[in-house]
Amino acid sequence: MAGVVLPACSIFFSILLCVAYFSKQRVDLVENRVYSAMLIFSVIDSILVTILQSIVLIYPLEDIPLAISILNKVDFFVLTLFINCLLLYILFITS
Repeated sequence: MAGVVLPACSIFFSILLCVAYFSKQRVDLVENRVYSAMLIFSVIDSILVTILQSIVLIYPLEDIPLAISILNKVDFFVLTLFINCLLLYILFITS
């Protein structure tokens, strides 16, 4: 279960950051909306990675390669969205 501890901690800290961010009043700016999307994608990615690590530790890789393949593709898509939001956030902040 050592491979699940880090992603589980990531879920905890991502949710903690979301609670702290979304509980406060914010000015309605583009930067804040992009940062909100980044936080949500971070939580989704943490959950996906934890599920993937749990599946790999519990089941042998030969039993469910399709599920792992689909989850890996979804995780890659979420990471791509996160990186796009990060680049947009940097662009908005620096300009």
